[in-house]
Amino acid sequence: MMSLVLSGTLLVLGFYFFEQYNFTPGDQVAAPERFPASVNSTFLDKQVPTLLVFAHPKCTCTQATLAELEKLKSKLGAQVAVKVFISYDPQDAFEGQAIEKQARTIANVEVEKDLNRKVAKTFGALTSGQTMLYAPEGNLLFQGGITDSRGHQGDNPGAQQIARIVTGPFIKSAFARTPTFGCHL
Repeated sequence: MMSLVLSGTLLVLGFYFFEQYNFTPGDQVAAPERFPASVNSTFLDKQVPTLLVFAHPKCTCTQATLAELEKLKSKLGAQVAVKVFISYDPQDAFEGQAIEKQARTIANVEVEKDLNRKVAKTFGALTSGQTMLYAPEGNLLFQGGITDSRGHQGDNPGAQQIARIVTGPFIKSAFARTPTFGCHL
């Protein structure tokens, strides 16, 4: 009987810590309020808002982020330009092929390899799944994630905020922020 109680207690504690981890956001610092001049200027679309997505190929949460990105892009279509930056260390190149392939299947999304996290560092992206939406003029409109927890697919505040900003009355000074759930870049 005692081992049954102990087993049950360990199971409950394990579930508690697993759920606590799933709902603990990754590190996030403030993204640049203006699109950095040091970044390739072709990354910022001058006609529609640009959504940047930073991903790590070894993070299991990245698949959920890309699935949510695909839904968001299909909803917004040409109203938003999307660039996915896959952070690589030279030794990660082979392991990142599956994530890169998944990202490239999303219609009208540009995928860039971010060797040694150069672009991610410029934008202050620390967590896989971190997204930033910039206005055509270069003002930051949104920063955060597009999943509701680690590896979770489904409705979430980040994707809803991005859709509202892109499809609603365009307010240059609007800014929204949500947590990002994923592994460290």
